[in-house]
Amino acid sequence: MKKGLWVIAVLALLAACGRKTTPTISSTSDINRFQEDLSAVRPKYGVATGNPTEAKPEKPGGSVVGKSSLDVTRKVDALLDTMAVRNKNIRYAQGYRVQIYVGSNRQEAETVKTAAYQLFPDLKPYLIYAQPVYRVKAGDFLDRVEAEKYYVGFKAQYPNAIVVPDRVELRRNGAGN
Repeated sequence: MKKGLWVIAVLALLAACGRKTTPTISSTSDINRFQEDLSAVRPKYGVATGNPTEAKPEKPGGSVVGKSSLDVTRKVDALLDTMAVRNKNIRYAQGYRVQIYVGSNRQEAETVKTAAYQLFPDLKPYLIYAQPVYRVKAGDFLDRVEAEKYYVGFKAQYPNAIVVPDRVELRRNGAGN
């Protein structure tokens, strides 16, 4: 029985190793036999007449710019004015502040706030209390790169300082922070 299985396995192996032929194209005429008429979908170009470098004369009479019945200048100006008024009413935006103190001691938070004001008088320090934690944050920055500049100055004195995203006040007098 084992000998019969062995013979069948060898025959299957020999059959798998046999030469296999694939049909080949007999000539190139079979390849070129397919033809399709594409003249119906090809674009038709007219023959150009005259000298292509020759400038075309302008038509006398009408100017290109004229009175239009679709003048919307007044409407656009009114819309821009209302947008400017709305933008002036915006007082807060998403920005960044430098957080320099986090702790539960109010006296220490007040001291850090005063020291932050003395270190950078142009920045406004904020003392924020969210029970049971006091946080001291400084600055109103719209851009993280601006906040990073002051962060380096605070980091020397307050090693736990970090830049945090926060809702910042917009000042209309040109000061960015």
